[in-house]
Amino acid sequence: MQTKTCADCCQPKTLDQFGPTNQKLKFGVKSRCRECEKEYKRQWVKNNPVRVKEKHEAWTGSNRDKVRTWVREYSARVRREQPERAATWQARAYYKRKYGVTLAWREAKMKEQGFCCAICGGPPGEKGLMVDHCHKTQKIRELLCGQCNFALHKLENDIEWAEKAIAYLKRNA
Repeated sequence: MQTKTCADCCQPKTLDQFGPTNQKLKFGVKSRCRECEKEYKRQWVKNNPVRVKEKHEAWTGSNRDKVRTWVREYSARVRREQPERAATWQARAYYKRKYGVTLAWREAKMKEQGFCCAICGGPPGEKGLMVDHCHKTQKIRELLCGQCNFALHKLENDIEWAEKAIAYLKRNA
């Protein structure tokens, strides 16, 4: 069996330990062994993050259909084979997109509130505790049960209605 010396590690190795090349070289294989080639590429990626990002963006931009197909197939496979993982991904994306918070923030807030609604102190409803936020400033407040969240939304948007509702309840107590 023929051997070749690696240009990097200078170790004589069999030809099957070298990757193929299209260049017109004597043995038709690369000058670095597969291990050294792998290390060389790893170092290149580490030392050239901007070029790696540019290449990645260029490839994904010109292969948009391939990327979409792959993502669609991968997502479907994960939802089918690992539904709990898919649910976590979906929840993470939802809280990040809608409120700008992480699941870790939500979990910490739930523990801080004792897994109860911040207003009534009751247990979470069917949908769990909801992130309460100001619709004008988008500031995140605390976690509420569904009933308190709905009621607070109504009160926040129509103070006059809230005052009339309080007067009504006092009259008919």
